[in-house]
Amino acid sequence: MKIIIHGLLFLFIFTTSLLYGSVVESLGEGFYYNSDVALSEGITSEEFKKKMSTLQWQSFTNLQMPSKMNSHLWIRLKVPYADLPHEVLYLQRVDHNLEIFVNGRKIYKFGDVTDGGKFIGSPDHYIDLPTNCDEIYLHIYSRQHTIGLYETVLVGTKSAVITQVNRSQFLSYLQSIIIFFIGLTLILFYCFYSRDSLYGTVGLMSIFFSLFVVFRSRAVYSLFPPEYNQALFFIHCASIYLFALFLFSYISELIKGYKITKQAILGLYWLYAFLVPIMASFKLFSYEKSFQYFAIAILPGANFFMFLTVKQFRNSKKEIKVIITGALLLSMFGMIDLFAHYFGFPMPIYLLSVGFFLFLGCNLYLVFKRFSNLNQQVKVFHTNLLLAYNNLALSEKKYRILVESSKDLIFTMDSDYTVLSMNRAMKKNTGSLLQNDITIRSILYQESDKDRLALNILTERLELMIETGEPLSLRIQLKSINSTEPINAILNCQIMKFGDKIEIMGRIIVINQDELVKYFEEEKQTYKLPNLISLTEDLTHRITRNLVKYLPAREINILRVGLREIIINSIEHGNLNISFEEKSKALRENSYYHLVSERQLSEKYKNTTVTVSYSITSSKAEYWISDNGSGFDYKDYSTQAYKKELFNGRGIKMAETIFDTIEYNNGGNTVYLVKKFGL
Repeated sequence: MKIIIHGLLFLFIFTTSLLYGSVVESLGEGFYYNSDVALSEGITSEEFKKKMSTLQWQSFTNLQMPSKMNSHLWIRLKVPYADLPHEVLYLQRVDHNLEIFVNGRKIYKFGDVTDGGKFIGSPDHYIDLPTNCDEIYLHIYSRQHTIGLYETVLVGTKSAVITQVNRSQFLSYLQSIIIFFIGLTLILFYCFYSRDSLYGTVGLMSIFFSLFVVFRSRAVYSLFPPEYNQALFFIHCASIYLFALFLFSYISELIKGYKITKQAILGLYWLYAFLVPIMASFKLFSYEKSFQYFAIAILPGANFFMFLTVKQFRNSKKEIKVIITGALLLSMFGMIDLFAHYFGFPMPIYLLSVGFFLFLGCNLYLVFKRFSNLNQQVKVFHTNLLLAYNNLALSEKKYRILVESSKDLIFTMDSDYTVLSMNRAMKKNTGSLLQNDITIRSILYQESDKDRLALNILTERLELMIETGEPLSLRIQLKSINSTEPINAILNCQIMKFGDKIEIMGRIIVINQDELVKYFEEEKQTYKLPNLISLTEDLTHRITRNLVKYLPAREINILRVGLREIIINSIEHGNLNISFEEKSKALRENSYYHLVSERQLSEKYKNTTVTVSYSITSSKAEYWISDNGSGFDYKDYSTQAYKKELFNGRGIKMAETIFDTIEYNNGGNTVYLVKKFGL
C-alpha cells in the first residue's frame, strides 16, 4: 500500500512540474508564399529584406496552407517576444527539408532544399533565436503531396518550450502506454479464454496502435540521433500498416459470410504491406511515398469492410451490435483522418485516436461484462461446489460406514494384485492388519502346493478384465484362518482408473449354507461347455452344490477337484488334441495359455464341446463326462507310468480315492463316475 501511495505522489509531482513553465507562445498564423525564391550566396540583410518585401504574401491561420506537390514554400512568422533571453523556436513537424532565416541570415538548415532534395526523416526542431528577433522566415521544400508546418509551432524561452514539449510528449507516452497495456491484457485474456480469437486480434491492434500514437506525436524522434529518422519513419508506417490489417482481420472474424472474398482481400493486403516496404528499401520509391500508396490502397478495403459491418448490424445480438458499432466508428473516423492527411486538410484532433478509443471502449465493455458474468458463474459454481463437497463428504461417510460394517470382504488392489486397502471383514478373514505382502493369491485356497489350476484361472480372468475393462465375477474358494476347509465365495472385481494409474475394486461374497438343501431330494442336469477352462470352476461348484446334504465339506472339495481335472483333460487332450509332450513343453516355457488359445481359435477344434451330465439321488451321485476327441486307450491305463503321465497322475488318483465306480466307453472319450452315499 505504501508503494502505491508513493507512486501516486510521484506521478502528481511529475505532472505538476510539466504544467509549470515560463513564457511560451504557440504560433498558428502568419504569411506564406508558395513558390521558390532565388537567393544569391552573398546576399546582405538589406537585400534579403527587400527581396522578401516584393513577394505576394498570403495570410494563414491554424497552420492551414494549400497543398502542392514538389513545391517550395516560404513562411513568415511574427515573434511575439522579441526581447526574451535564450529564446528558441520549436517546430514539431516539417515536411521535410528546411532553412530558417533571421535578419537576412541563415541560422538553421535541415536536409537538402535543392530540386534533388532527399527525405532524411521528419524530426522535431529546436532552433536558438538571436536576441531582438522579431520576424522569422522559413524556407521548406517537400516532394510530398503536402507541404507546410504541422502539429505544433512554439516560441519562447528554452525552459518554457521544453516544458511545453515534455508535457505534450508525456501525454503521448501515457496514452501509448495505456493502450499498450490494454492490448497486452487482452492478449493474456485470449490466452486463458482462447475460444474467442477476437480478444487476441484486438490486443494486437492495440499494441500496434500504441506504437503509432507515440510515433505520430513525434515524441520518439527526440530520443534518437537524426541519422535514425528514416528508420523511425519506417516503423511509424509499419505500425499503421499492421494496425489496419489487424482491424480488417477483426472485422472479418466478426462478420459472417463472404468467406472467400474476405480471405482474398486480406491476403492481398498482407502481400501489399509486405512488398511495399521492400520496394521502398530498394529505392524504387521513398518511404514517405510508400505510406501514401498504402493510404490510397487501404481505402477500397476499408469501404468493403464498412459495408459488411453495416450489413451485419441489422440481424445481430446486442453484444455483437456493440462491437460492430465500435468497429464501424473506428473505420469511419480512420477514413476521415486518412483523407484529411492525404489531401492536406487540417484536423484539430486525431479522429483515428478518437475512433480507436471508442472502439476499444466497446470491446472493453464486453470484456468487463463477460468478467461480471464470469464472476456470477464463479459464485454459483463455488456454491454448488460447496454443496457437492458436503454431499461428497456425507456420501463418503455413509460409504465408509457401509463398507466397514459389511459382512462382505471389500478391498482394493493394484495391477500386480497386491492388496492396498481392505475393510474390517477382510482383515478378520485374512488375520492381517494390511501387511504389504497380502495379495489376492495369498488368500486363495489351494488343495496342495501343486494345485495351481484355480490360481491360473483367476489370474487369467483378472488379466482379461484389465485388458477389456469388463467387470469380473468368478466363483472361488478362500482360505480360512479358523478351519482347514475352504470357504466358497463369489469374487466380483472392476477396474478404477485415476489418470494413468489403475486400481482394482474387489468384493468377495461368502456363499452361506443354502437353507433349501435340507429339502433336496434329487437332481438331474446336462451342460454342454465350449473349450473354456475358466468355466470349469463355476461348473464343478454348480454340479456339486447339493452334495452337502450327503457328504462332508472336505470330501465334496476333493470330489470337485477330481471332476475339474477330468473336465479340463477332456478339453485339453480330447477336444484340443494337446499331447502330454506339448503340454509339458508349454508349461516349461510359460506358454501354456498361448497354446490353449491357439487351439481354441483353430477351425479344426473351435466348434468342439464337452458334455457334462449328472444325476443326484438320495443314494448316489452319477457323472458322465464326454468330449469330441478321439479318446485314449483306457486299457493301458493300468500301468503306473501311464497313470503318472495322464493328468500328471493327480486327477485320476483323486477320482479313484473319492468315486466308487469309474468306467470308460469303448472310444475312450466318455467317463462314467459314481459316488455312493452312506457307505
